[in-house]
Amino acid sequence: MKTSIDEKKKYIESGTQISAELRALNPSYILDCGACDGLDSIIYSRMFPSSTIYAIEAVTDNYNELIDNITEFGCKNVNPGRFCLSDCVESIKFYVSHGDSGTKKDWDTGNKSSSILKPAKHLEEHTWCKFYEDRTTTTRFDSLGIPRIDYIHLDVQGAELKVLRGMGTVLDTVKMVWMEVATVELYEGQPLKTDVEGFMRAAGFALKYDSTRRFGDQLWTR
Repeated sequence: MKTSIDEKKKYIESGTQISAELRALNPSYILDCGACDGLDSIIYSRMFPSSTIYAIEAVTDNYNELIDNITEFGCKNVNPGRFCLSDCVESIKFYVSHGDSGTKKDWDTGNKSSSILKPAKHLEEHTWCKFYEDRTTTTRFDSLGIPRIDYIHLDVQGAELKVLRGMGTVLDTVKMVWMEVATVELYEGQPLKTDVEGFMRAAGFALKYDSTRRFGDQLWTR
C-alpha cells in the first residue's frame, strides 16, 4: 500500500519533536540513515534549505519511493544513496519488512522495520509485520568520501552502533544524534539501551532526551 499524498503532507507539516534543538544547532551537513521513504529528509530540507542532506536507504522499494518523494516535493538539497551501512564490507542476509498494521489509513506501515539483523521480539511486538530474506552488501560510511556530518538521524532497526562504528573518524565531526533505542532484543544480537549509552558517552556525547521504555528515541549532543 502506497502512502497517500495527503498523509505525506500531513507528516511533513508536523515537523520534528526536536526542532528547537536542531534550529539551535543549524546543521550544514545532515545524515538521514534508514531514510525509508525520505519524508524526514524532506522535513530537514524545509527546515534547513541551505544544508546538504544525505538520505541513505538500503531497501530498493523504499529507495525508489524516496526518489519520487524528494522529486515531488522539490528538495534540491537531498542527496539520495542506496547503501546498507554497517561497520564492515560483507555480503549478508537482509531481512525486509512488509505488512499492514491496519491502524493508519492510507499509510504504508510495513516498510519501516527492515534490518541486517534477524527479527526477534519484534515478531511478538508487531505480529502483523512480516519479513522475507534477501541479500545485500554492507559498506562503511567512511568509505563514501563524505568528510563531515553535523547531525545524524539514525533509524536502522538494531544496527545503530554498527553504523556509528562504520563512520570512523567522521564521527568526531558529529554534534548531534537522534536514534531509536530498545531495552528488549527486537532483533537478534542488537545492542540494548545500556550498550548504546556506553558507546555514546565514550564517544563524547551527552544524553539530552530519552523516550525509551521497551523502545523509543534518544537525543545525544556533544
